[in-house]
Amino acid sequence: MSNEKRNAEFRSAKATRDAFVAASKLRCLEEIRPLCRSVVNPPSINQVMDLVASEFNLPIIALSAPFGNAILTPARQLAMALVYKHCKKSSTQIGKLFNRNHSQVIRAYQKLLGYQNRQQSGGPGETLLRFVPRPSVPPVQKAVA
Repeated sequence: MSNEKRNAEFRSAKATRDAFVAASKLRCLEEIRPLCRSVVNPPSINQVMDLVASEFNLPIIALSAPFGNAILTPARQLAMALVYKHCKKSSTQIGKLFNRNHSQVIRAYQKLLGYQNRQQSGGPGETLLRFVPRPSVPPVQKAVA
């Protein structure tokens, strides 16, 4: 098999996988909206994990597995971001549930915001999420006696 043919098959498989992941993300975002309308009763972590796992055709336990692959990683990121956004838990608590670091939870949430903004704008434009740098504080000068 030539390299060109192998590369074409790889690109085709990657495009199919990416289309599946994008469609699954959209379905999850659409299905979680009714669950999140209630301010008094936000969705539970189990509801979010069940929704994401069913959309990606994965067992729920796979979302907290220590490994990842091309389908599992986006599913886990989506689940962590949705739990962070809707379930009123800290990033550290969510990270422990998914066997991940708290910073990975925050990054997943940022990616979700960027994905939603791209879907709303209809293209790969800039995200609406802006980071404000911490104000620089001048160093405290010691008094000379």
